[in-house]
Amino acid sequence: MKINRNENIAIISDIHSNHISFETMYEIMRKKDVDKIVFLGDYLSDCPYPMKTVDIIMRIRSEYETYFIRGNREDYLIDYHDNKPDWSSPTGRGSLRYTYENMDKSIIDFYKEMPLKIELDDFIFCHASPKSNTELMHVGNKNVDDWLKRARKNIICGHTHVKADYKIYGKRMINPGSVGISFDNAKKGSFGIIKIRDDYFEFEFIEYDYDYLKLYAEFKNSGLFDISGYWAKAVYENIMTGKPMTSYMLKDAFSQARQAGIEGDIIPEFFWGKAAEKYGIGDLND
Repeated sequence: MKINRNENIAIISDIHSNHISFETMYEIMRKKDVDKIVFLGDYLSDCPYPMKTVDIIMRIRSEYETYFIRGNREDYLIDYHDNKPDWSSPTGRGSLRYTYENMDKSIIDFYKEMPLKIELDDFIFCHASPKSNTELMHVGNKNVDDWLKRARKNIICGHTHVKADYKIYGKRMINPGSVGISFDNAKKGSFGIIKIRDDYFEFEFIEYDYDYLKLYAEFKNSGLFDISGYWAKAVYENIMTGKPMTSYMLKDAFSQARQAGIEGDIIPEFFWGKAAEKYGIGDLND
């Protein structure tokens, strides 16, 4: 990948199988003067019908110069494909299991080819941080300052589902937000465009509306609500509220389990249910 002056690079992150938002984003992007596209990872999982998202990705790939970063969701699916860890927990792993069972397994090879980062000129493109696709890079966290001081390059990342444009040490950490599941704006998606100029660059955030009610119908009709326990319901609450309901529920369920003396990653459904009730994540099938 080579960055040329006076070109525009679209930055797309965290689609999470929300093909309805992704299709809307694609139509908006087509009207922009975009030369290249960098995808920052987390393409599939959490929303219904993952192959519809893959179809859009492949369409874009045939029309634009595209680059792909591997996110944590890709690593989860690679690990399941290769090692078959225990994904029997409905809320804990049901959504991921649904994604794996409904995707073309050849996508795993595509995932394995993706790098954790692309470092070029004055930029580092990554999913979460330059060395990890799970590290949280929130504005105000010390690790963001540390990374910008250490890297001495602009870091373009996703993972948090929260838009950001933060500058220190003469460099910027930019997060375009999430196409699929926004944690900072209800019922909307977002992406961004880097506009390279002679001796500087600009970043444009683009937020847009999409048909979230159509997405809700797909959650119900796909069976994803049934296979994934409380998780898919929390994902839809993320979308409707613009708040990280899955993160709240996850943290609370793990805390309850630890207090009950339960260790490990497999949390009994009882604790997920109590956490869901605490945050008002109800039965969306009603």
